[in-house]
Amino acid sequence: MEGGFGLAFNSVLQVARLRLPSNDKSFCFPLPRARINAELKELRVCTNRTCRRQGSMQILETLSSLAPPEVAVKSCGCLGRCGAGPNLVALPDGVVVGHCGTPARASEILMVLCGIKSDHDAAKNLEALALRKRAEAEFEKANFSEADRFLSQAIELKPFGGIHVLYKDRCLARLTMGNFSAALEDVREALELAPNYTEAYICQGDVFLAMDQYDAAEKSYSTCLQIDPSIRRSKSFKLRLTHAYVYPNHGKINLAKAASSLQRLIEVLLSLISVLLLSSKPYPVHEREQHFSTKISSLCRFVPFLLKKP
Repeated sequence: MEGGFGLAFNSVLQVARLRLPSNDKSFCFPLPRARINAELKELRVCTNRTCRRQGSMQILETLSSLAPPEVAVKSCGCLGRCGAGPNLVALPDGVVVGHCGTPARASEILMVLCGIKSDHDAAKNLEALALRKRAEAEFEKANFSEADRFLSQAIELKPFGGIHVLYKDRCLARLTMGNFSAALEDVREALELAPNYTEAYICQGDVFLAMDQYDAAEKSYSTCLQIDPSIRRSKSFKLRLTHAYVYPNHGKINLAKAASSLQRLIEVLLSLISVLLLSSKPYPVHEREQHFSTKISSLCRFVPFLLKKP
């Protein structure tokens, strides 16, 4: 091991001898050398005030882009050692690393924690990330063919981590250019590398929608929801589901699915209305609740019939 990369590895060993608060039993130091890269599952980057001033948000973005799909990257609160940051912790072993202030340093640390001891891999990761940034800039200018070219160059570098993101991004570029078959191939590559990558499932659904394969699109979106139910709150995701229910080329509506969605919406709206009405009625509360609950149930049962064909 030579040069800066060796220094990075030694610094990880050095920080691993530190001890976090004793009431946290999941962080035990010192760690044997063999366990430092044994089972890296998650990296947490401190985004508290001091580390944020030292550039931790950039480090969080860099690690999120470079990490392999099996390693989650998240933000967290203070890890201690304020002023020696940006700080991050590798889980489950609890190795704390400080002074991670540049993308190059972040890439080196990631390689060490993942057990890859090569300057070449760290450099390739950074080069691929730079090409991805150039592709994003071209995408914003609607130069989709240029974005495709930069992303293809990044993929050819075969970086250690983040290649599933590159395939997903190239899928978007090719989808925008109307190259649906190539876009579908890219998103399948992304999902093969990262089976739980929700953004890839969304892209896959978008490709199927563009190809008028509505059932396949709905399946992709549903899989995405199973992995991360919180996505349901996204306005853009709700719009995608709406398109999956509506057949724009034929002006037809998937009645059963639309009825189910509309019924849930009306249930929520009527519940809110009932709360307002209950506050102004003179009779006892329990009678009001029973009265309006009966009305709401009756109306909701009637919704599917409203959507039937004439």
